[in-house]
Order: sequence, then C-alpha cells, then structure tokens
Amino acid sequence: MQYLKTPDGRDPTPGTRPGKIDGIMPDNDSRTDPSTTPPFPTYGEWLADHGDSTLVDLFWRLRAFHSPFMPSAGSGTAGSARGTAPLPTVTDVGALRQLDAAHLAVLHALVRAGATHRPVDRDELRSALTGLFDTAGTPEYRRLPAEELPGLLTSLAHLALAYGPGLRVDGAGDAETFPVAVPGNLRSLFGPATDIPWALVDGYRCPVPTRDMPDVLGKLPERQRRLLDTLSSAGGIGHSTSLDDPERPLARMIAAGLLDRIDAGTARLSPRVGAFISGRIVPAPGGDFTVAVPVPVTGAVDSAGAARAVETLRRVTDLLTDLATAPLRPLTAGGVGVRELTRVSRSTGATVGEVTGTLLLCRHADLVSRGLPVPAPEVDAAGPDGDVWGVTDRGAEFLSADTARRWALLLYGWSSSPHAQWEAATTGAHLLEDSLDSPRITALRRITAELVTVLDGGTDAAEKLWQLRPSLAARTGVDALDAVLGEAEELGLRVDGSPTGAATALATALNADPGPGPASADPVDALTEALARVLPDPVHTLLIQADLTVLAPGLLDAPTESMLRRIADVESTGMASVWRISTGSLKRAASYGESAESVRGFLSGMAAEIPQGLDYLISDTFRDTGSVTAGTASTVLTAPDAAMMDLVLGQLTDAEADRAGLRRIAPTVAVSRSQLSVVVDALDASGARVKVEGDSGAVAHGPVLSLVPDPDPPVVTRDDVAGQLEAAVETLRRSQETRPDDPDGSGTVPGVETVREPRAIMDALRTAYDRGTRVEISYVDADGSAVREWISVVTMSPVKIVGVTESGGTSLGIRPHRISWVGVPVG
Repeated sequence: MQYLKTPDGRDPTPGTRPGKIDGIMPDNDSRTDPSTTPPFPTYGEWLADHGDSTLVDLFWRLRAFHSPFMPSAGSGTAGSARGTAPLPTVTDVGALRQLDAAHLAVLHALVRAGATHRPVDRDELRSALTGLFDTAGTPEYRRLPAEELPGLLTSLAHLALAYGPGLRVDGAGDAETFPVAVPGNLRSLFGPATDIPWALVDGYRCPVPTRDMPDVLGKLPERQRRLLDTLSSAGGIGHSTSLDDPERPLARMIAAGLLDRIDAGTARLSPRVGAFISGRIVPAPGGDFTVAVPVPVTGAVDSAGAARAVETLRRVTDLLTDLATAPLRPLTAGGVGVRELTRVSRSTGATVGEVTGTLLLCRHADLVSRGLPVPAPEVDAAGPDGDVWGVTDRGAEFLSADTARRWALLLYGWSSSPHAQWEAATTGAHLLEDSLDSPRITALRRITAELVTVLDGGTDAAEKLWQLRPSLAARTGVDALDAVLGEAEELGLRVDGSPTGAATALATALNADPGPGPASADPVDALTEALARVLPDPVHTLLIQADLTVLAPGLLDAPTESMLRRIADVESTGMASVWRISTGSLKRAASYGESAESVRGFLSGMAAEIPQGLDYLISDTFRDTGSVTAGTASTVLTAPDAAMMDLVLGQLTDAEADRAGLRRIAPTVAVSRSQLSVVVDALDASGARVKVEGDSGAVAHGPVLSLVPDPDPPVVTRDDVAGQLEAAVETLRRSQETRPDDPDGSGTVPGVETVREPRAIMDALRTAYDRGTRVEISYVDADGSAVREWISVVTMSPVKIVGVTESGGTSLGIRPHRISWVGVPVG
C-alpha cells in the first residue's frame, strides 16, 4: 500500500483532493487514491492505537532495559507537564543498547533512507542497507539477507523503534510490514559524528585484519602512533584542514583505513582501531550483520559439561561447609586477605588458587556475603564492625538442595554478578572488594549464556559478541571477556569452546519475561527443571571395598551425598567419586548425631554387603564416642515427659513447624535456631501453652551454621512500578487528546523547552551529550552573526562545545560564552 506524501515528506493539506501535488500526478490505481488510502499514522497515534495492557508491557520492557524510569505524570518534568513524557524516552539510547548488529543495521538504514521524516518502502530500505554495507566493506556472506527484513522490523516494532500500519508492538500486524518509519529522535543517534560508534554500520570499515593490527600499528611512525593514542583518549574525533594533503599524517592514516573521514575537516578514529588501542575486543573488518544461529549441542559435550559442573559444585559445597562455622575475617577495605585464604586452604585441603576461584564463584552467586553472622560463629572472625565474610541464607539453601537446584542457584546468581575480579591487578584492590563491581560486567555475564550457544570451537568470541550486542562489545575489555568465558567453562556452560545444554537452559531462563503478579514462575525453578534433564539420573548403589573405600559409580542425590560427607572423606571426585571411611570420619558422624545403627542402616541400604572390617570399625568407634556433643541453640523446649512433647509437636501444622524450626534431640527436649519469640508464637498459634523461663542450656547434634543475610540487590519488579506504568499510558492517552496536529504528519516534531541561564545551558548540553539526543542551539559565530541550528553534541568541555549540524552534517565548534540559548526537546 502506498501512502501519499509531498516531496518534502508532508501530508497534503487536510480536506483537499488534489489532482496534482507539486508537479506529481497521482496514479490512477485506487491504492494511491487519497480518498481510499488511510493517512500514515504519527508515532503517537500508532502507539495510542494499542491497548493499555500492550503499552504497559512495552513500557515495562523499556524500563527493564534502562534506568531511571521514564518520566511520568506528576514527575515534575517539563515533559510530563505537557503530557508528552513517554514519547521521547521510548526510543532513547537504552533501547538501542539491547539490539544486535542486524537490528542496528536496519535502524541505521531506515534513518539513512529518511524514515525519521516520512515512511519508506522495501526498495528504499534495501538500497540504504546496500550503501551502508558497501561503505563498511562488509563481505557478502556477512550481509543481512533481504528475507530477514520483515522479521527484524517486527522485532523493532516490539520495542517501538519502528512503526507503521503493518507493524504492532504485540506482533499482531499485517503480513506486509512496509511502508515503515522510525521515531524522529533516532536521527541524531545515527549521525556521522556520534560518540556511540557501535550504532553505525560504517564504524566497521577499517580493512586491517584483527590479527594484523599489532604489526600495522607497531610499524607506524612515532608521530602517527601518538596521534592515534591522543584521539583514542580524547573521544576519537579530530579536526584538521590537511585531510586532503596526501603528504600529511592524517591523510595517510585515512588512506590506510585507520581513520574514517566524516567531512572536509573532520576525521574519526576507526572504532576497530580505537578498540585495539584501548585493550577492548575488536570486531571483524566490515562487521557481521547476519542473525546468529545457535550451535547444536552434542551428547558428549553435554556429559563433559555436566561432569565439570558437578566438580565445581563439590568445591563450592566444601567451601561453604567450612565457612558456615569459620567465616572469613574482612580487611579494613572490605575485601579478603591472603592469610584468610591460606587458613581455608589448610582446612579444606584445596590450594590457595582453588579456594580463590571457588570463593569468587560463591561471591558471584551471592552464596557468601559480608554481614553480621547469626548465631555467632564457632571461630571468631569478625572485623572491627562485627562483620564477617560468611555463608548467606541463599548459601544455606544451596547446601540443602539437590544437584540440579545447586547448579541452578550457582548459574542464575553468577549471571547477575557485577564483580570484575580481574581488575584487581591494575587497581590494587583486594579480593571481593566492592570497588571491583561494575554494572557493565553484569550485562556481560547476562549475555554470556547466549554468546556461548552460538560459539563452536573455532569461532572468535569477540566477533560474535559484536554481532550479538555491539553496544556492550564496544565497552568490553579483552581480559573481561576471557575471564567470563573461563567462568563459563567452570560452570559447565561450555566445553572446549562448544556449548552445552546448560547454556541453552540458562539463556532461555534469562530471556524469559516473568510477567506481572506474584504467580509468575520463579526462573530458578524453571532452570532447575531444565538442568535436571541435562544431568544423569542419580545412582542408588554404593560399592564398599575391603580397604574401607566407598565407590559411588555415578551422580549422587542430595541425601546420599550429605550422609557420605558425614561418615567418610572424599578422595576423588567427578561424576563418579571415591570416599574413605575412617575412625576420624565416623567420629565426625557421631558429632552430627549419627549412631552405629544409623550408619549401618544407610550403608546396608546402598550396598550389597558391609565388609566385616568396616562393621567392627563402626562398633568400636561408636562404643568410645558419645552420641551428642555440646552445641548452641537459640531456643530450648522441654516437657515433663515424652508424651507431652509428642502432643505439643504434633499440634503444629507444616507451616508452623517450618517457621519454628524445632528439632527433637531427646524424648523430652527439642531445640531451634529460631528466636524464642518466633517459636513461642508458633506454639501459641497451635494452641499449646508455653511457659518461658530464663536462660538455659541444652545439647545439640552437630555444628550450627552461622549465616549472614542475603545481599539486597537493587532489583525493581514489575509490581513495584505498576502505578508508574499505568500513569505513563494515561499520559500518552492525554498527549494524543491535547497535542496539535504535527505539521509534517510524522509525529516526530518535538516540543522545545528553551533554557537561557549559563548553568542550565551547560547542563542541557551535557544531558544531550550523555543521551545522544539532539538540541536546538542559538549562538553568535566568529563573524558576529546570529546562528540557529539543530545539532548533535559530539564532545564538550568548559571551553568548547563540538557538534554536528542536523541540516548539513557539518562539524562546528562553539565557545560556551557565545551561546544565547539552548532548546531541549520535551515532547
């Protein structure tokens, strides 16, 4: 379907039926007859044509992408006062940061084709794409296939980055997706001198292969190399009048592809060269704009990944078990020192390096944290403020969970970790210090599972990350990517560079939209179910040797592993494991409350027979060992006789019993780690009458875990912002009722708020620079003439503002004192 527009992109004057518009005769075909062709909607009209629930879903997805939340009614901003707040923020840089290279290429081509001002058709989009790929030097096999365009446009519409009659936010549009337009503020985000080169297809144009980059840059004359380093540290944009002189360094570097020429006097450091100089990952020459396809998972790789994960889980379990009774003493700055790591190494039998790596995984998954331990640990490790690095409540859940659940807790927690331990080498920070946290590392770990699924043994991970998420790749260091991929190997997400089923499961869980309401499925639950299908079924048979070793021929379930840990010491691990029973290990079992009968019952239920030597050892050890040891309990419950204790505990419901946490240690005695008030409340609720006395002691079996609270990550749920989401939709509705007709019918002409005070001017320019948005500026040039332009801010400092004009794409430099006012779009 064709939509009638004047040559400058405007709709004909409403109410007219011209036979000729500016010299253009209409086609007699009814498809272009203004009387039968609906007008192309404005962006606001297109959004408002969706239902409230669809818009709420849209605004929530955009809220999840970037922060702070979009201005809404009552926020006090100029935009909300005009009732137009949602429109400019729907399409800000935050949404672009979630796109892969293929989607960004389509958006760039649409902007190049003029879709910010008028709808474009399929041929115009294809032509613009071809031009961009030609400029970048993209090989044919890495160019976006034309048949992918409808699907990509549908995805862009899902994020409200493209719109038209055939597109819908909910994906329920017509089969014909053309013509299509994009919101007007995207034009400045894809300008020729934007400071976000990840959004430009032609930012990949440097032809030097990545492997040859060290040699090419190493052979440059010293002056040219210094110039590249200066540009890299100063934003990448340079201005000179000698760009056409082949004898000058700038012209030579442009010819070599190290610099990209923007206009007659402006050059930009090639993003590929800039990435290499800064130690960041480098994209392939010409880029890769195809849609990444997952690599098939093989059974052998899956089995190897599961075995690696089981070994990692065993190390995590050993460490958490140790830290639960002997937490780490923090340094003054909050990290952990070598002395503490050495102590744990001696107690667990692992090397300091293994302890360090395992502790980092626990930190990533929030299985350990810094806080006040409750109850007080057996080993006093508190710092000056009473805090320790100890096991969290989530870590305690890990210890009590089965293998699949443990794996899911570790993977899901790790995927949200901001900790960049590799930066300690350059910053001097200690292990686990908060100063090593960075939000961009969270983004890198969240994309790693998806990245791993599209890698095989011979694929370059850096180039694939540029294909999947250019915005993130542009900020990712080589050391960061290597470290995170190494963690993925430890966690069983990949084996020798190939993906496992666990990577697919984690990527699916992370990409799932939880939706509104408390009934939403817990992603860890879904991940646990998926990982259980990756793991082999647990074995229920043990082979007991005459030398008192126990062979587990496969994966163990949680109860079996827990019992083996009590009565034996592990000698070798993996999917199959070997354990040794000794006098020392049986004494440890006795300290946990086990008896000779319980040990024999466990072993006889798992093995064909118990060797006579082991049977004698069990008898001798438990004869000389008490069945209980002194311990701690927050609450002790006593009864005059066993029948009364049976009656009291029998009255508790399952929920009350869980809350009270009572554990019977004798016919008339029960203990709990819960506070006395919690236990009393639970018993009162069940109808039992409790007499509270003073402090008293009791005995308990085994060590009591000393835990610290789970860290409280700043996670905003959909329910938390439900009111804001609904207010944003209402604001959009009101804006369409009160907004005057747009002069060009595109819905992209914003309202402008003018600021004139010097500080406000600089704040407005800084905001435009940070967000990549355009502003209108009025200033006095060197000739004393008043100039008024829409510009994109490229660089700014207290003494000079550098921008690129919207009208001609030319670069200009402005002294702040010459600026009269700045117009900021608010609608």
